Amino acid sequence: MKQILAWLILSVSCFAQSVVVIPRTRVNGVPATNLVTICSTNPGHGSCGSLVTTYTDATLTTPCSGSGGPLSGAGCSNPGNSDAAGNVVAFAAAGQYWCQTKESATAVADSIACAASSTGGGIPSGSAGGDLGSTYPNPTVVSVAHITTGVLPGANGGSVPIFSTAVTGTSMVTGGTNTVLVGPVSMVTPGADGAYRFVIQIIQTTAGSGGTCTTGDVAVDVSWKDPDTAQTYALSATSMMGLYTQGATALANTAAMASVANGISRNWNSVVKEFRAASGVAIQYQVYEPTNSNCTTPPVFAVRPALYYMGY
Repeated sequence: MKQILAWLILSVSCFAQSVVVIPRTRVNGVPATNLVTICSTNPGHGSCGSLVTTYTDATLTTPCSGSGGPLSGAGCSNPGNSDAAGNVVAFAAAGQYWCQTKESATAVADSIACAASSTGGGIPSGSAGGDLGSTYPNPTVVSVAHITTGVLPGANGGSVPIFSTAVTGTSMVTGGTNTVLVGPVSMVTPGADGAYRFVIQIIQTTAGSGGTCTTGDVAVDVSWKDPDTAQTYALSATSMMGLYTQGATALANTAAMASVANGISRNWNSVVKEFRAASGVAIQYQVYEPTNSNCTTPPVFAVRPALYYMGY
């Protein structure tokens, strides 16, 4: 997380009456050319309510009046673009502003406090916005949901998933066929083609009771769009991930739950599913019930998914 925090804090800073070059890079060190908007109030992920007047150079004589140009120099504009190396240089009257940055016109924007100072800069202050919380100069990272390019620390085969929202207290049902119990859940919409790894754990938390109480199981499916074939693998009640319990000698397609007490035989992990996903289409999962429960009071379970971005 420290690496992400440093990236967000140092990504954009605005200074007046001095030339300060701060390269904005993704977390894997690759320069990122970005559209930067300098605002007088915090826009968060939304639109900038009030643009700050920026200038061609540190003399603050000629306002930027272009469109889609660089942040400073001839033809400059606000919003403006960083250079090909990711350098962000802007000139404005001294004040406390907000710098919003995104890698394309349609990408999700992030905002950070940025001070313009005649002394050549300053430490950001005030409330943090976007994917940051608390206040500057020591904000906290509250979300990585909008970081879909680059390599997140630990995600490349490590222990930090980009999605890991658990669902607890889900009850099986006694009627219907292939009933969807959890989802469809959208985990992330890739900003670029890339490889991902998905695993899930299913844990019975309350055994079923009453009636015959001998049948009932759940299964997991994942969907994404393949970038090589442009084929979307849609969620389906006939597609199942392999599941196993500790000590099992064979894989199963479903997690069986009935009146058996909670324990190791009612705690399943999935096999690892690794795949390349195309940009612009959400990666989703769902949990459904191929065989309905015949318990008067059906079992209750929890699911703990984890999606990792593999960095290539």
